[in-house]
Amino acid sequence: MSPSRPRAWHVVAVVACCVVAYWIGIGATGLSMSEGHRVGVAWEWLDEPAAERDWLVTRLFERVYVRKPQGVPWALAASSAVFGQTEFAVRAVSAGAATLLALGVWWFAGRWFGWRRAWVAGCAMALLPWTWESGRAAEIEAVHNLGAGLACLGLIDLLVMRRRGLVVGAVAGVGVCVMLLAKGPAAGLIVLGAVVGGLVVARSWRAVFKPGVAIAVALPAAVVGGVGLLTASRLAAIAERGEPIVAQSPGAFLWEAGKTLDVLVLLPVTLVMALPAALALLFPWGPDASREPDALARRLAKACAWGVLASGVLMTIVGVSNPRYMLPVVSMVVVVVGYLAVGASGGFEPHRARLANAFMLGRPAVMGVVLASAAVWYGQFFERDQRQSSGRESGLAVAAAIDANRVAGTAVELWADGMIEARPEVLLYAERSVGKPIRVRWMRPEDSDVPLPPAGSFVLMRTDASGDERARFERVRVVTDGSVHKFEWALGVVP
Repeated sequence: MSPSRPRAWHVVAVVACCVVAYWIGIGATGLSMSEGHRVGVAWEWLDEPAAERDWLVTRLFERVYVRKPQGVPWALAASSAVFGQTEFAVRAVSAGAATLLALGVWWFAGRWFGWRRAWVAGCAMALLPWTWESGRAAEIEAVHNLGAGLACLGLIDLLVMRRRGLVVGAVAGVGVCVMLLAKGPAAGLIVLGAVVGGLVVARSWRAVFKPGVAIAVALPAAVVGGVGLLTASRLAAIAERGEPIVAQSPGAFLWEAGKTLDVLVLLPVTLVMALPAALALLFPWGPDASREPDALARRLAKACAWGVLASGVLMTIVGVSNPRYMLPVVSMVVVVVGYLAVGASGGFEPHRARLANAFMLGRPAVMGVVLASAAVWYGQFFERDQRQSSGRESGLAVAAAIDANRVAGTAVELWADGMIEARPEVLLYAERSVGKPIRVRWMRPEDSDVPLPPAGSFVLMRTDASGDERARFERVRVVTDGSVHKFEWALGVVP
């Protein structure tokens, strides 16, 4: 019989899987890809005098930088304040978010399908290959995934189960807050898809009038709405002063030129990327499933499947082509593994139970060992090779060249544009490695009033064919050059 309450060893098992998948070795490699865009904002806050910090306005190299909300930089700054400005500190935020989501999936699986096999769903969430990269990077996705996942599962719970759902409503509301503060409305259609899935199974609009649903709506309206109004006021004042603001329209990611086919295959590609857990979505369907005794468990599993389908259709309609934006559906995918695990241990008819056991390689523990081994390989070998493109070595080379060419006794400014857009960690490492403090400045093309930085300043130019800035800074005397990933750069001194 399934225990009526959670067991401590379930939590230990889920956390152990998370340690293997997300925590081991996360500080071993330098920042890379777009990590610098998130980390730079957080560390800039910490570098400012406490009395001058404005926690509502995000800046990157002194520019107001509002391409993403403040939520993740807040978390990165908090972690760095505790653990120092290190790679481990900033990546621990994503690892922690991935761990919390795995525990959240375990909790919902226990509520829905019974606690005896709920640990299987939690471990499946931790060991889902699609989440390993986001859970080990100083990026937005893992935190965003946590918020959207709690929101989706909480809303399905509220719409399908016959409970007032005050606690679940609070969980869903917190999830929406985290989601919006991490990445704005990017997962809004996925949460709407979860609502559609819940309503299709509930077959009644009356479910939306539960007290828990009201909490799930009111909490983010108050919290995120308040933060949004205060931020808008700050940005309006900045704009009135004429200070430039770096922003980005969400429409830039919708129906991108040349990506129509990618949009049309978004849902099937998403399901492939969510393997092996996505196979569990097949089990709540068919006449055999409808004859099984636990109707509520099947309805909840089916609501999740409908939610994934509706999310994919909605995201396709608006023209999303990158499967990364579908990552928040994984909570709805993986929680169904809990339904599958219960069925495999006797809840399904014999032939369906055999299929479920085959899916789990005979036992959930066997599947877990296989995936955990793959996670270790990913973190210790594949990821290390992938992160060889870190800008840390280039940053150290820039710092050494600045030390060798600076004028003694003068303040040093390092200006850049293309390299900040491409690989800002080069500037971060240079800023923290040079012998004396330097001031990194972001010089964008619209700065027509500053055609060239002051004499004696350094300029880090991007020089590869896709973003060659040498013509823009033709008077600069080059003192060293290098490359990071596919980007080439040159450091020059303004005569």
